[in-house]
Amino acid sequence: MGQPHDSRIQKERQLLKLFGSGVAISLALYLVASLSGHANLPSRPSFPTYFLPQFDPTSDPSFSHQSSVVQDQGWSSPLKSRLAKRLELLKRASSSPTSIPISSALPSTSGLSPHLVQAWDDAFNSLSSAATDLTASLLRRRKRQGLENGFDGIPGTRATTEEAARELQANLDCMSGKGEWVYEPEGGSRESSASAGLTVHKHSGVLASCDKRYYKGHHLESDFGDAKWDVRESLKWRWVPSSTCAGAASRPSAPLSRVGLCTLLAHKSTLLVGDTLQYSLHDLLLDWTSTEPLTCYGDMYCKEHSLCGSVLRAKNGIENWDADEHVFQRLPPPPSLHKRALSESEPESGIDSTTTDSPSLERRQAKGKSVSYGTMLRYRRSDGAQSNTRHLSPTFTHPFTGVREVNMQWYADARRSDIVILTKPPLPLPLRGHNETWDSWWDSSEEDPEERIVEAARIVTEQVWLPELMETLRAIRWGRDGEPALLVYRGGWRSHSDCSSSGGLETSFKDWDSPGDGPPPHSASPTLQQILSSSSPIHTQFHNVQTIFQNHLVRTTLAPTFGMAFLDLESTLSVWRSGMLGGSASNPFQPGFTDQSGGGGLGKGLRSQASGDCLRYCLPSPGMAIEEAFLGGLMRVLGNQ
Repeated sequence: MGQPHDSRIQKERQLLKLFGSGVAISLALYLVASLSGHANLPSRPSFPTYFLPQFDPTSDPSFSHQSSVVQDQGWSSPLKSRLAKRLELLKRASSSPTSIPISSALPSTSGLSPHLVQAWDDAFNSLSSAATDLTASLLRRRKRQGLENGFDGIPGTRATTEEAARELQANLDCMSGKGEWVYEPEGGSRESSASAGLTVHKHSGVLASCDKRYYKGHHLESDFGDAKWDVRESLKWRWVPSSTCAGAASRPSAPLSRVGLCTLLAHKSTLLVGDTLQYSLHDLLLDWTSTEPLTCYGDMYCKEHSLCGSVLRAKNGIENWDADEHVFQRLPPPPSLHKRALSESEPESGIDSTTTDSPSLERRQAKGKSVSYGTMLRYRRSDGAQSNTRHLSPTFTHPFTGVREVNMQWYADARRSDIVILTKPPLPLPLRGHNETWDSWWDSSEEDPEERIVEAARIVTEQVWLPELMETLRAIRWGRDGEPALLVYRGGWRSHSDCSSSGGLETSFKDWDSPGDGPPPHSASPTLQQILSSSSPIHTQFHNVQTIFQNHLVRTTLAPTFGMAFLDLESTLSVWRSGMLGGSASNPFQPGFTDQSGGGGLGKGLRSQASGDCLRYCLPSPGMAIEEAFLGGLMRVLGNQ
């Protein structure tokens, strides 16, 4: 057939050598069809992904040569593009970690001096003793007054005994604190999950900053059958709880599902109380319980929202988010989802609406009521979770820190809510000159800097944070008539001061390329030595050590005493310095690059309200971590009703 035929045979032999016999079969079919003059042959044939693992680029020293062969042989542009993408995918998978194990909520003390380890243990013992004494004193006082004295379980759930409450909390802790992060570049396991798509964020624009930066000047791949999953790298990870967690639950946990969440929230009034981090979770709840953006006037003037009507009325496109209005960037679904028609047959939510204490949806509809009748959400800003009127002044400044606190009126809303989700953040580092006793102690301390931070966090937690939270919990639990509300405490998470770094970090992810994400995640949960590293600002160290102490106190002492569930977000987020607002406002991270900007990698023209924010995460969160820990945990608590 002449020279054209010989040229094609040579290319076929080169591809046989490059990809192995499996891929060569599909290429041979492609060449035969081309030579036979097929008029309807697709212009971009896909390669079977199940053949690709046979090729290991790390075991072939000629990998770089093969890559250049793909670029230099004059093949058609679509074919060349697909080959280059597959080679890049295999190379990435072989050079970076594909799993990150998480086994404990508390950081490891390895590498620390014995003296600092002893100080760390002493701080925990002192805090536990203080919390036990305060709760015992409160209960004795109520007993003398002839009032109700404590809770055996968790009001608002099936956990009506102390043993059942411990079992529920053990399951919550295990599901969010023991397991591993698994890298899935094509989202394979999402194919069988209930909520298969990524959160479609529709509210505060700043929380969409990461995706806005990622797709800036970027052509979105549209052919998902061939292309890689064109989303931020942090979204390609998935949390897999330990297999031992199933044994810690009396009832199997339902998968994360929008319909399931709305079924459990139906006809209930929910109140969120907390700081601006809690407001971002208010946005997340709105994203999951509505298909269109809902009007909200910000964290200071938030109105009440009616939830779940559009979700429960929709027939299709809910779990894969196709029915949602895309206010910001439309994120492509995982390529694996193209193996099924998700919009035609969505997976079961695993929730039976007849198991809730509220009237069923069918009964409400029969009475002419909306499917979302009475399903409400309120958010109230309260930086210190203070309910006392003296803390509600617009100019209130905390006497210990000298920092202004915003505490809106929320107690009346708590008295009429079915579910109260509360958090009390760590106190900021006191401003110099506002607390002479604190300044004198800090300046005269002869302890090492790390030990001083630990002791300072212990003092603030024990003498300020703990008594204030006890007073708030007392007001919620024993300050209302009728049935007590379901009380949920949302644990805090750590700040990552290097979230906006453009380089200069030790990392196992040598090929991280994800604008808008910031640096890659840690390859393991940071140790206490890393948390107290001198490279981290002192106020960040102070915040993080407080977070560890306070989450531990709530989980072990306060939650059982006041009959509330504790949601741990610290453990799963401990490795994630990626996907934070600060990373969206910095130059893209480059492995091996030395960041000399002195401003966390901030480039000209990139400063925004997200700059330097290494505490809030974008939505969707990295690996859907917040969705799994917060919404998934809330579903497990509500599922025990």
